[in-house]
Amino acid sequence: MARHGGRRWLMRWLLGVGALLAAGCVAGPARAPAEALKDIARPAGLNLFVVAHQDDWQLFMMPDAGRAIAAPEARAVFVHLTAGDAGEGAGEGAGGPSATPYYRAREEGALRAVRFLYNAANPDAGAGARMSREWVVRGGKRMERFSYHNAVVYFLRLPDGNGPGRGSGYESTGFQSLQRLRDGAVSELRAVDGSEVYRGWDDLVGAVAAVFAAERRSGEAVHLHVTEKDAAFNAPEHSDHIHAALAAEAAAEGARCLALTRHDTYSTRSRPANLTGDDAALHFGVWAATASGLSDLQAPSTWEPGHNGWLARRYARLAAPATGC
Repeated sequence: MARHGGRRWLMRWLLGVGALLAAGCVAGPARAPAEALKDIARPAGLNLFVVAHQDDWQLFMMPDAGRAIAAPEARAVFVHLTAGDAGEGAGEGAGGPSATPYYRAREEGALRAVRFLYNAANPDAGAGARMSREWVVRGGKRMERFSYHNAVVYFLRLPDGNGPGRGSGYESTGFQSLQRLRDGAVSELRAVDGSEVYRGWDDLVGAVAAVFAAERRSGEAVHLHVTEKDAAFNAPEHSDHIHAALAAEAAAEGARCLALTRHDTYSTRSRPANLTGDDAALHFGVWAATASGLSDLQAPSTWEPGHNGWLARRYARLAAPATGC
């Protein structure tokens, strides 16, 4: 979920989405609450969560992410394609020249969420806040990688594509976006921190595929989680969400022993809450941890009614592996 033009813009947009949902402007069949829950699969050896923004998996891919981190025999890898910078690039944050850049505050939220989930599953571990941090090369591309016990986090920091239904990018970052790269409207995307340049859609897909290959052990079962790109199930939707899913699915094409779950996003706010007990508690907890990362670094808090309306909800569809293990 990206911020676009500050908190007032966000609240206007959330109200607009709510009006569309209330008017029945969501295409296709709705998933029944109970049917959605039965598709939560046991974590695989490697669980990949590929998203556009630094809060997408916390909002829309729980409790799957929590269960992957909690399973001692499993590993969870979170790949964030955009900086979610709302057109600010690597510029100053909301608190002025001394503030952390907005994209960094969002990353801190994602990192806190990972630590929270591990420590919630291992309350006696005393694991602390320290994470391993390094620059790695995947598919010839430099990217920052964090790790914390059985969880790994990647940040590619590509420019935010602008709000739902747009995909145009921002003038301040050269109208770059995942959608425009795939459509050929721009020939390259430059990470907002200057760390890398992706020259064409295939270059980006190749880098994501290289992340998968680097993290997967030989013969290991894999479960890939993406946002639902089919408007028949999930509309309205953000262009960055759609194109992150397209990149991830293209990167995984032909992989053996790979299950795929596509998670609904914005439309879930108008559907019944279907997480209860520990699953619901964990969803609220991971979102509170995420929001604290932003507010502590002087970015607007996302602990507010608009975002919180997505909590305790999980709607998705599971595709079993097309090839054997």
